[in-house]
This record gives sequence, C-alpha cells and structure tokens, in this order.
Amino acid sequence: MARRRTHRRCETTAWQASLQNHIFSTAWQASLQNHISSTAWQASRGKTSSDSVFHYVYILVSESDSDRHYVGLTDDLENRLASHNSGKVAHTSKHKPWRFETTIAFRDRSKAAAFERYLKSGSGREFARRHF
Repeated sequence: MARRRTHRRCETTAWQASLQNHIFSTAWQASLQNHISSTAWQASRGKTSSDSVFHYVYILVSESDSDRHYVGLTDDLENRLASHNSGKVAHTSKHKPWRFETTIAFRDRSKAAAFERYLKSGSGREFARRHF
C-alpha cells in the first residue's frame, strides 16, 4: 500500500506568503515612510531635547567589498561609524572602511532592538536586500 505524502512544503510556502503580505502591506510601508519623514523633519529643525532621543538601526556597506554588510544599533551614528572604521569593532575590522547604506530612527529602544534582530534574521536580510 502506497503511503500518501503530505504537502508540508506547500503549507509552509503559503504561510510564508501570508506573512510576507502582512509585513509588506501598504499600510506598514506608509507608516514607516511617515516615521522616516517626520524624523528627518525634526532633525532638520534641530530638535535635540531629551524627549526626542532616537535609537538608530543602521546598515553599513564596506567600501572595499560592496557585498559585505553589517547591521547594528546605536544612539550616536557618527561615533559608531568612527569606531567601525578605526577597527575597534571585531566583526567589521577586516573589511574597513565602511559607509552608511541605510539608517532608521526609532524613539523606542525595544522596537529598534527588535527591528535590528529582524534584519539579522534570514528573512530580514532578504528584506534589506530588496528594499534598502
């Protein structure tokens, strides 16, 4: 008697497609774009009070090897880039110099940390490759 095979691969693919549709929804993209726009506007206005502290998730690209990327989280972009380029960060010291490819500002550190973890996951790397 032949054993019937289940289609787990198809179920997983349908689940992944559903998740991808949720993540890439127009509303989510619009919300992110509005946040980025308001952040840029506040920065241009010189807002530096303690209630407008931002936490940045950043993607670096190596200037010596454009296929090398690094994702990180910081409160001070200039100092963090300087530490990457001076060789103080072990994971980036071999492929310096680095430059920012993308930076995203968050008011909530826990949301920034969650987004950084996502970008370091498999689907997050693919998201960054496609959209940044």
